Amino acid sequence: MWQGQTAARICALDSFVALMAGLIILLFCVTKFGWGFKHYLKEVNTGKGIRVSEKLKPYLLYVLPVLILFILIQGLL
Repeated sequence: MWQGQTAARICALDSFVALMAGLIILLFCVTKFGWGFKHYLKEVNTGKGIRVSEKLKPYLLYVLPVLILFILIQGLL
């Protein structure tokens, strides 16, 4: 059915693709190569609901990408 591949490999590939997509979207949203953080904040804070603070900038720019890369590397090992 899977042509010799196990369900675990397919699940690992799905997880890898999902994490890479999340990393790419995150970096696009908050870096100057994409929207930029100010445009991201403007878009996120439109409408009703919880507002995102500018204090999250270091977390979204540095901490979260490192965490995603760490999880990716751990998954590959």
